[in-house]
Amino acid sequence: MSTSPSPGIGFFSGSSSDASCDSDSNLHPENHQCDEDDFQTAWKDFWSKNGEKLTWEAWIKKYGDYVDPDFNILSSYTKSNLNSEKEAQALLEEESLPSAELSWKQKWAEHVDELYATIYYTFFNDQWLPSLEKMKIAKVEHSRKKKGGKNKKKKKNRRQSGVNIAELPVELQLREDLHKYWAQRFELFSRFNAGIQLDAESWFSVTPEVIAAHTAKRCQTDGTILDAFCGCGGNTIQFAKRCGKVIAIDIDPQKIEYCKHNARIYGVEDKIEFIVGDFTQLASSLKADVVFLSPPWGGPLYSSLEKFDIKAMIPGDGETLFQLARKISPNIAYFLPRNVDFDQVTKLAGEGNYVDIESNLHRGKRKAVTAYFGNLVKV
Repeated sequence: MSTSPSPGIGFFSGSSSDASCDSDSNLHPENHQCDEDDFQTAWKDFWSKNGEKLTWEAWIKKYGDYVDPDFNILSSYTKSNLNSEKEAQALLEEESLPSAELSWKQKWAEHVDELYATIYYTFFNDQWLPSLEKMKIAKVEHSRKKKGGKNKKKKKNRRQSGVNIAELPVELQLREDLHKYWAQRFELFSRFNAGIQLDAESWFSVTPEVIAAHTAKRCQTDGTILDAFCGCGGNTIQFAKRCGKVIAIDIDPQKIEYCKHNARIYGVEDKIEFIVGDFTQLASSLKADVVFLSPPWGGPLYSSLEKFDIKAMIPGDGETLFQLARKISPNIAYFLPRNVDFDQVTKLAGEGNYVDIESNLHRGKRKAVTAYFGNLVKV
């Protein structure tokens, strides 16, 4: 497998890879400076050393019952005796591969994308990010010891986690309960440093990018997908990458402006129709092939509940929202809290119909579930 350029980030299953590499090949990010360029350098070094090994081990784990572990699929698509890449490409185009071989080749391409995406974010979350935070904490503690009992006001301006309040966006500075989300900014939007804009609510409600990308793949259509509660665009952007057209609706004009701005950063603004309005009032006039529902859950406190009642706890009644969506299309993806009442969700499908309830993992824990209906169900 080629290690440069790296494979593009594609399919993400919602679970972290449990493939491992030798301890002496693990990087020690604490030796690097705390900026994005150094992270990318560290990642490229890590992937060049371990990418091929991890990808192949995970392939054998997934398809070991169907393939010979001693046969390396990497070599089957390498023509070492050819004079140029152009010649190799021409030969590949001329070859008439059996349908079974084409199917395995496609599975391999998807597998490479999946592993790259999974390990990339695992590397950032589990190896790089904790080291950066430890460095910040160490610097803060050193500064406290040096200054002794002086400058108490400055000490209050810094959290124990090492986050400098002055560096946070205004909407986070005013909400101490949201400071923890700052460390997750690149998980929410990989291009955060390009100028992503969020309001306070969006910091805890936007879907992490890898989950949004996976949902978009499952909802993929050449037609139109409706994002009924688009917020600042986490899901909308990923839908625009996969679908013919996106209709993005939000009742908050400011969120629509942020959604436009963020979509522009990802280069997909021209594939999105932005509408300021109430989905419940607009539903009867809307047309789409797929509907994505991600209504507000009532804030972070939802996680403290034993069971999340979609009828009582989603503003506007979660069951009513689903019925409105079904009048537009039977193909619905419903993004819900991890503690949602599964019986309620199952009943939404109706007698004799199926629902596919998928767990969405983030940082190794279940963050949410997505319920798929209609043709989105995997049989």
